[in-house]
Amino acid sequence: MTAWDDVEAAWQLCDQVNNDEEGYVDGDPPKAWANVFGKTPMLDADRTQREGGGVPPLRIFLKTAYGIEFRPDTKKWIVFRHGPVDISDIT
Repeated sequence: MTAWDDVEAAWQLCDQVNNDEEGYVDGDPPKAWANVFGKTPMLDADRTQREGGGVPPLRIFLKTAYGIEFRPDTKKWIVFRHGPVDISDIT
């Protein structure tokens, strides 16, 4: 996978929750964790447990350089970068 694929995969996870406003009213962090983020094989469970900010975690760390965090001001999940990105394969 390329760096572009990694960020796209993270956004796809966000979209599963953000685009289902009836199923995830106001981002519903407990439901988002239980149904989507906690089940993804991309999850870095150890780091999320250590640095995720509570139960359920509001920062989800993925095994790539990206993660997902809940923004209380917008009630949306967004992608953040938590590691170095190799852009040599992006053209």
